[in-house]
Amino acid sequence: MKPGDIFRLESAPSLHGGDPKGRYVVVVSADVFLDQPVFVVACSSTIRPEQEPECVALPWHRQGLARTGFRKPTWAVPRWLLKVRPSDLGRQVGDVPRDKLNAIIAMLPEDPHADLTNETEPRT
Repeated sequence: MKPGDIFRLESAPSLHGGDPKGRYVVVVSADVFLDQPVFVVACSSTIRPEQEPECVALPWHRQGLARTGFRKPTWAVPRWLLKVRPSDLGRQVGDVPRDKLNAIIAMLPEDPHADLTNETEPRT
């Protein structure tokens, strides 16, 4: 696992209040250690830049040929930062290009939207 990898997270909290649901996330932690929590940014195929100006459009291809694996327009939403356990991440589906990862990282908030690890350790 490395920064930019895209995984499926089966129960991600909603950004705007609603039931958790499965969605794709991008790993943004610079240091990834085997059993340590990581920071990820949630992705959405329904949110639009008009609704969420600070989002990053990710590559997609109708037949899944983009390196992200996405088959429809999808955006990473940097303020949707989550702290998760690596064991809670599902299968890896792809990764984001370096320029897109840098754009996501440049927009990250100071605090995560949700800590899904139930830990109170400070962010590093």
